[in-house]
Formats: sequence, structure tokens, C-alpha cells
Amino acid sequence: MKAETAQGRVLLRLLEHGRGPAIELAWPNSAIERAGLYRRFRDCFGMRVALSPAVGELYVAEGVSGQNWHPNHDRYSGFARQPSGRLTDAERRDLRVIARHHGLSGDSPAMRVFPRRVDAHLLGGLDRILKGGYGGASAIRARYEFHGGSIQVQDIEVDGRAVPGTIELNTACRRTG
Repeated sequence: MKAETAQGRVLLRLLEHGRGPAIELAWPNSAIERAGLYRRFRDCFGMRVALSPAVGELYVAEGVSGQNWHPNHDRYSGFARQPSGRLTDAERRDLRVIARHHGLSGDSPAMRVFPRRVDAHLLGGLDRILKGGYGGASAIRARYEFHGGSIQVQDIEVDGRAVPGTIELNTACRRTG
């Protein structure tokens, strides 16, 4: 597991510099499961949501009003995800708080920023499932599943072909503050 995460850190650095496959991670279809996944990622895994009115700008709920957030790249991943589809009620509320705090339009794109340890584990798991073939992939698609506190990445497709395997994300709740 540690070697897998260490490899994931290397892959994350490459991805942050524009090298590596395009990665799309779908959330569950069920609104209840999406809500549970959002709460777990935010409250336990340390995911941050932000508004990004311009490329390279991130605004979060804390900090000086009108000043964008510069995440500590030793702690947070540069593999930020822009959600598409329906957001959870909690995420919409969190984004409204950010918009009000910074005087931003609620139409600004949302971003999800994860701690490095989470993304390193994810990418290392993908490389394990692909038997070291992560670097040769052009596009990876997968789906998060949330079941009773357990988060899994499954239904993995690489360049349009299904690949067997599942990545179990750490289920221990690490409250962030």
C-alpha cells in the first residue's frame, strides 16, 4: 500500500504538469449517495470546494474577502476537478457561502480540490490495476460508489475498454479543521 501511494505521488506530479491521461470520475446517480459521498469527502477526507471565476483562481469560504486561495501544494493536489451534473444540496450551500464571502457570481465554475494523499492513493491504485500501464493510457473513466461509509472507485475504463478491479479509498474519517 505504501509503495502504491508512493508511485501515486510520482504520477500526481506528472499529472499536475500536464502529463498523463485525462481522468473522469463519475459520482453516483442517487442523490442520497451523492450527498453521503460529498459529506464524506469534505468532512473526512479533507476535500475543499472552491469557485474559480478565472483560470488559476480559486476562492474558498475562509480568508480575506476578495482574495483568492493559494493552496499549499505540499498538502493539496493540483488535480482539481470541475464537477458536472447535479451538485448536492450541501455543495450548493457551500458554494453560495463562498460566492457571498467574495462577492462572486454564483455562476462561477465550482472546483473540488483533494489532499495530495487522497489523489496519490487514487492514482497509485489506478496504476496497480493497470499493471503499470497508467502512463500509456489516454483516457481513464471510473465511478465512485459510496456504501455505508466505504468509498470505492470501480467500473474503470481505459481508452474505452473495461478493466477489472476496484480501488478502496481510506474509510477512516480524518476530521479536518
